[in-house]
Amino acid sequence: MSILLAVLVENFGKASPAKAQPLLDVFLRYVELCAGAPEMWPADSAFPSGRKVVKYVVELAGQNMFMTADAVEAILRLLCYTSGLQGTAYRKLAEVWLPENSPMPKVTCDGKPVDLLTSKLRAFMLQFDHEKIVKIAMQDLDPTLALKVACEMSAMRPTHASHLLKIACESRPLTKSDVMSLDKTARVMLNIHSINGIQYAQQVLALLDEIQKSGEEKMEVNPFHNITPRKATEIIEPPPAKPMTRVEMVQHLKAATIPNAPFVLSWNIWRDTQRAEDVAMAVVEHLEGNLKFFLGDREAFNLIFAVLGPCAKKFPSVKRRLSTFSAKVLKSAATSPAIEGHLRQYVPNAPAPTSQKKKELTDEEMLEALHTKVIPAGYSRALLLNKFLQHRVEIFKRNADPVEFDAQMMAIFGDSGIEELVAQMPLRSPLKTIETVFLRLLSTFNTKYNPKIVCSFFMINAIREFCREWTAQQWACLAQYVVEMVMGDPQQMKAAVNLIDRLVDLTNVEVVVPIAEVIVTLARSDLPIEKRKHAQALLDDIQLKYPCLFVDPLANQASIQGFRWRQRDTDGLVTTLVAQAVDPNQSDSLGAVRTLTQLVETYPKVMIRNFGTMAQQIPLLTRMPSALRKEMMPFVAFVLDATQRLLPSMREASYRYVLGDAVHAFLSFYETISNSEAAAYFGEKLLSCCMRFFSSHTETAKEVFNDRSDVITLLLQKLPPGNLNAQMMQELLHEPDMETT
Repeated sequence: MSILLAVLVENFGKASPAKAQPLLDVFLRYVELCAGAPEMWPADSAFPSGRKVVKYVVELAGQNMFMTADAVEAILRLLCYTSGLQGTAYRKLAEVWLPENSPMPKVTCDGKPVDLLTSKLRAFMLQFDHEKIVKIAMQDLDPTLALKVACEMSAMRPTHASHLLKIACESRPLTKSDVMSLDKTARVMLNIHSINGIQYAQQVLALLDEIQKSGEEKMEVNPFHNITPRKATEIIEPPPAKPMTRVEMVQHLKAATIPNAPFVLSWNIWRDTQRAEDVAMAVVEHLEGNLKFFLGDREAFNLIFAVLGPCAKKFPSVKRRLSTFSAKVLKSAATSPAIEGHLRQYVPNAPAPTSQKKKELTDEEMLEALHTKVIPAGYSRALLLNKFLQHRVEIFKRNADPVEFDAQMMAIFGDSGIEELVAQMPLRSPLKTIETVFLRLLSTFNTKYNPKIVCSFFMINAIREFCREWTAQQWACLAQYVVEMVMGDPQQMKAAVNLIDRLVDLTNVEVVVPIAEVIVTLARSDLPIEKRKHAQALLDDIQLKYPCLFVDPLANQASIQGFRWRQRDTDGLVTTLVAQAVDPNQSDSLGAVRTLTQLVETYPKVMIRNFGTMAQQIPLLTRMPSALRKEMMPFVAFVLDATQRLLPSMREASYRYVLGDAVHAFLSFYETISNSEAAAYFGEKLLSCCMRFFSSHTETAKEVFNDRSDVITLLLQKLPPGNLNAQMMQELLHEPDMETT
């Protein structure tokens, strides 16, 4: 899992820090698990794809533990991506992996020390502006390492790249031997740094040009061993790669342009684009056709312009095309300053983007723009909301006439609504205004209002003093908004139930009656079948929440019967009664059993929900001494009777496991009492329960019967002849697929 999640760090981190933030909790949990089992490592450490998993030994707080290399690298990159969103999980991970005043954890692999702060990681860290991240990336830099880090990545901040090259060039004069160790990407990265105005980049490029002109090659010299020259016949020259055609170049670029993935090009692309003008033009056309992709990925934009730079010098047509393209992009007000340096080298005299003068808007115009989502030029929705809230301290204008108030209501609650203003109402509206809004919403159901926005308003602003004054008609109007929200978007089911639960908390359970009557009326109406299903599902959830709510199966009426209980009340009561019934020291255990028996008849849904709690007691009672077990017989008999009573309502596949465990436990219990006086009566009832279980969940029942066939055979031997259930069970045990070896 740590390896699979490590891949998500890159994908989510590039999308947005907020998307990657939940992974902090995941990796914090992973580190805690590794610390809890420091020597745990799977015997087969190969990944399903066949790739070998690299094992790191990490020293934390004087203790060694095993972690995957992927997870360690992912944690370090994740801390960089989410450096602007520092929560509890971030701080705990950063204290260990990016400590400010102490070294990073010691890591070894196959007995060899591992340097976590590699040049690639340092370059990656310098993409970010967080002071602590930059400080760690810049620590312990010598001129050689600083130069290597600067040439690793083009997307780092220009200020950081400038500082790195300053360290490399100012401490001592650069020589050819200093740049000989740089790889092929160095020239590309240095070109990009030069475009960004970093003066030291030209100094390094000049040295690279001298090396290229003189034909010097990079050599690796080992001072400890004599170098034995290889025979000329042993040198195998790789065959020259065939230059790409225009069609092949187009295919290559399409394959490299994948959203949320690194933009990687073949090294032959520099050679091939400079050989043929039509191939270079294909790259320009690809840039124009995928502008959104390149503007969203600064590193990809840097790379493709690094490819096109030499082409523009060689082919005038490519330069003209790039000039036209750059001029068009620079005219856009959305041009990022990070890419402006690339564009202005082809259009040096391009004017700065003209910003349209913002029109001053009145409060009503801003409200209308937010409602219609037609944002005027020069504004964004966030800016418009901010400006509206600055102009108007209160959301609704005080002392507004009825027509103006209705217009404001329609702007905030109508169509798609303005959810941001609804969220601000508790802070920016007096109670008198909120009460007026409540009364206007509940006066009659308005089909033009957005039910989700209305329900959000009720959830945020409802208080006890308002709710207790509402009439049955007003509660019915509220129910109309709730059920319309669910029928329009079934994913709002939980929000609807939570709203009703909050309103019941503020008042009493009686208010559920008018709400349920509206919902059941719509569920049994002639609306489309899908909408009726959603309304019925909402009603079922409410009944599950409030077992005291009864809906007439024939009339569209509801009522409260029995105790005014909610789900948490009934669940707590059942748990308490079960605990009393199985406690040998409890004097009134029989009274608890009698109450549980009544609950099975009165609240079957409650007992189905708590069936597992009751059935789990049977294995515990089986292990009791025989004297205590005899005292617990009333409770066991009750659970057996309840199982038979509730089985017809537990036919869904989700119940098969809990029922299978219960029947298995009953058979084990029977085995312990098979020689007692109660065995005959209990065995007959148990056999009847087994056959009902078989008719409801056949496959699961076969597995249980096959597993405990010895107990069932013992049970059948003790029953009197002529028992129909015994005959059917006997035939069932002799079926071919039930015979055991």
